[in-house]
Amino acid sequence: MDLNIDIDALRRKHKTELVERALSVYQPEGDTQQVKSFWLERLLQGQDLRQMLDHLKAGEPLPEGLAPPAEKEQGGEEERYAGTAVMRQRLEMLRAGMPEKLRVAITNRSATTWENTEATPINACYHWLDEHGEVVQFDGVRTPLPEPIAPSVSLEFELNVIPPSQPGRYQLQLTLVHEGVCWFEEQGFTATAHPVDIEWCLPASTTRVLEEFAYGRDVWAQQEAAA
Repeated sequence: MDLNIDIDALRRKHKTELVERALSVYQPEGDTQQVKSFWLERLLQGQDLRQMLDHLKAGEPLPEGLAPPAEKEQGGEEERYAGTAVMRQRLEMLRAGMPEKLRVAITNRSATTWENTEATPINACYHWLDEHGEVVQFDGVRTPLPEPIAPSVSLEFELNVIPPSQPGRYQLQLTLVHEGVCWFEEQGFTATAHPVDIEWCLPASTTRVLEEFAYGRDVWAQQEAAA
């Protein structure tokens, strides 16, 4: 099974969604596509998301000649988000669309403590991929970190997960997201992917109807045999 993930494509998709959400709220004047392309490229270059939001919120025209962000020191951002996420339980099969709590372990290999803040919280999250590694669902349900994770420390906790609504063979890719800043795997984090089968799940009411139907069929067959 191919577990290679196109991180650049995931990163562009994430930044595109951020820009589209911002434009849907602030609705800038002028050529929307031009504004979208302008800010998308700058976010991909590392431009601060808050600068884009400030410009859009103020209704300012598209910045002319905005200087590109300064080059980051080699490895600076990657060191900040370095770490791993792994499954801490056996994962074989989940039920389509049924919420689950899965035991995971997050290890911080950076020199920075990861913790939630009111402005830009850090949440545990996941992506759903198909068996070939193509993205099926990018934005998974968020699970707030139950406590800060200091450098060189691993934290185990339960991750909230909602499986895809269609059965099949998938991969669950574990990661973290620094809201409004980046997905950790964009900056050197190892987002592991775990194969899992998703099966149909009938509602309890449907299951009961089927059981009653089977029971009634057996009773009717017994009555016919005794007649």
